[in-house]
Amino acid sequence: MRLIPSPAAPRLILAVRKGAGQEPTRWHDRLPGAAEYHWTGLGACLAANLRERTGYACGKVVWIPRDGDILLPRGMVWWSPDPNEEIPAWVHWLAPYALVSTAFTPDYQRFLAASPAILLKSSTSPWTVDATYNTASNTIYAVGPGGNGANATLSTNSGGGGAGGACVFVSNYNNSWTPGTSTATFQITGGNSGAEGLSTANTTFDSSAFVARAGGGTSTVTGGVAGSGTSSVVPAGGTKNSGGTGGNGITANAVRGGAGGAGAGGTTGAGGAGGAAFAVTSNSGAGGGGADGGVAGSSPTAGVGGVGGASGLSGSTGGAGSTSSVAATSGTLGAGGGGGLGSSGSATLNPGAPGSSGGTQFDATHGAGGGGGGEGAPATTARSAGAGGNYGGGGGGGGLDAGTLAGTGGAGGDGIVFITWTAAPPATGTWIFPGPF
Repeated sequence: MRLIPSPAAPRLILAVRKGAGQEPTRWHDRLPGAAEYHWTGLGACLAANLRERTGYACGKVVWIPRDGDILLPRGMVWWSPDPNEEIPAWVHWLAPYALVSTAFTPDYQRFLAASPAILLKSSTSPWTVDATYNTASNTIYAVGPGGNGANATLSTNSGGGGAGGACVFVSNYNNSWTPGTSTATFQITGGNSGAEGLSTANTTFDSSAFVARAGGGTSTVTGGVAGSGTSSVVPAGGTKNSGGTGGNGITANAVRGGAGGAGAGGTTGAGGAGGAAFAVTSNSGAGGGGADGGVAGSSPTAGVGGVGGASGLSGSTGGAGSTSSVAATSGTLGAGGGGGLGSSGSATLNPGAPGSSGGTQFDATHGAGGGGGGEGAPATTARSAGAGGNYGGGGGGGGLDAGTLAGTGGAGGDGIVFITWTAAPPATGTWIFPGPF
């Protein structure tokens, strides 16, 4: 067997174990330049057999060399598709003079990418349990959708804000699943226009083992009811956190801004409430509530939209309310959106800002969303409040220009199921490598 540059072949790192308890030495150190080459014969054999037994053409193999030729295997003692997996102690005792081959191939990226599974409203039920799912090392999160904010009603009221969805999660869930074969049904929807905990809106997973209740939508001046953590369902040992309550609009045949939507529940706490619309000194929109133990949105002040509440994540900043020259912003890391400017005909200044979808509770881009900011009272054209952030934020309420213009409420954020695990090798064990070589 010879060494040649071959980018198509699997790369192998070979280590000779001198004996139990002794430090290994790298075999390719004895071959000048070998670390920069690919093994063609041995590498291809190992990759093929790893794929046959584990489903991945990558991994780590402990093998016994043939008598008289240390570079040819006589038999295999243990294998795993994860090149970084620790070799069990029994292998060291069984074969203290064996060789270790570690193969990093393109399949290794697929092996690592198996976790997480992200189920969205566009996903099709059921979910087939991934072949690498580890029943002893996993976490499953579910967030209910946020409630839709209310439209304003001409000559009657500005819109109330939608409520935040609840969040449930548990670690090391195992419903007697067989990875690669078992399935789990789920339901995930968009913003909820109905009552809190509506059965057709709640986020569910594995039938009803997980139920994250939807935040209440609203079609009136009253804010939506918070998605209940208490009434949500999670397997034993799990955690349940409620969403926030939507802010109230104003009942009046006058010029009034809309209320803020609420933040979703998260991994550490309940969502923050949406800000209430202001009855006298300001007709701008209120701010949305922050997610996951976040701050409630604030009511507007004269000439400025309400500020969105920061989420409970470190470094989160609430969305700024709109001014006479700067549009409202969404904030960061699951914060509430700022309220829109009142008595404004501007298409950019009047609307409320969407709640932030940048929560990082589950991974770098997925988490609990903030509530949308309320729309300021419109002046020339009815516009809209901010949508709830994904995932689970409540939408803001629409603004009112007395009997002339009625703005639209923002949609609630979608629900989600997020499943993460430490990949379990599909197979490990003892086997004899087929010859001849």
